[in-house]
Amino acid sequence: MTGVQTCALPISPLSTGSFDLDYFDVVTPGGNLQTICCKGFAEPHRVEVYVPPPKTNPDFVALTPSLNFGQMELGRVSMKTVELVNHTKAQAFYQFVTEPTGCFELSRADGTIIPESRVNIDIRFKARIPGNYYRRIFILIKNQGPLFLDLTATAYHQLQDQVPRPMPLYQRHVELYRQRLRDERKPHAAAIYDSENKGDPTAESWNEFFFDDTDERREIYLQESGIEFGAMSNVGLGEYKAITVVNRTDVKYTAMFMVPPDNYVEQPEGAGEIEHTTLGPVLRPLETCWKVFPEKADVLPHSSTQFKVAFRPVYGNAYYAQALEVFAYPKSQRNFRLVNDDNFVPPHCVTPVCSGNTFPASMEPFTPKLREIGRAHV
Repeated sequence: MTGVQTCALPISPLSTGSFDLDYFDVVTPGGNLQTICCKGFAEPHRVEVYVPPPKTNPDFVALTPSLNFGQMELGRVSMKTVELVNHTKAQAFYQFVTEPTGCFELSRADGTIIPESRVNIDIRFKARIPGNYYRRIFILIKNQGPLFLDLTATAYHQLQDQVPRPMPLYQRHVELYRQRLRDERKPHAAAIYDSENKGDPTAESWNEFFFDDTDERREIYLQESGIEFGAMSNVGLGEYKAITVVNRTDVKYTAMFMVPPDNYVEQPEGAGEIEHTTLGPVLRPLETCWKVFPEKADVLPHSSTQFKVAFRPVYGNAYYAQALEVFAYPKSQRNFRLVNDDNFVPPHCVTPVCSGNTFPASMEPFTPKLREIGRAHV
């Protein structure tokens, strides 16, 4: 007598892009044994950065995802949109590794993308000081390699006879500079592109993502990337901490701090408007708990310059943390007449992180604790 029994074996992968294999022994009452091998492969996440092409050239396809905000007069605002596209049938989680209120402001720094859908991220640019700005923003995707987005912009003042106008920065300048570093086998570029996984774009992205701002192979680096103030009072003046910017190149650089504003601090009247200072026309600073002195200084070749940062908290019983942006560029590039495409160097950006709290010494700060309720034996 012959019979057929159908058994369903569902598979529930723990993560996308995973391969599972297992063996099952089927034993009949008569002692017959049959081994079944089950294999399954979960579709990997495939999220990509999509930059809409310009209206003047709708067929343009960029090799590197990038946004250029063009040449902006001081005080003006430009906004562009980038899309994150989820091609898989599973939900995707993303995180932009940057301050959302930095020089390039993001409408949303993290979130989820429903299956086979997309989300729009608006990015605003408003610079306080004339100059070029470039940042490579990494985007972490759960269960996928990192993505990145290059952002470039140029800010200038209309009074060119008083404030030199910088040469416009475009994505091609970034690509040319990166290629020059590779051709010259600079330590920074070699650590990213000449690893054991040479030629793998995902591996190169991971290499650059984990390249710390304190790594001495950088052209411009920090002696310390984390500035911890500890417990401070929100009344009176606290001590200063030092941030040291090191220049290991053969030319003089100018380092400029950009401190993101605090969204929870009420801004004074006139904040963000143009003001004439000893540094030239700048936007009046937005109120923030972190004060840097000086905000701009030169760094000599193979030397370093120390900046002081102060912590001025507003609220008590709170934690504070902020990533500051330091843009450094060769001083010879302060004027577009002193540079061309062959020797143009995009600004370097390093981001020291300052942190502190305002919990009194007699009060225990909020610290998550694990308490065991009971034990269960199986």
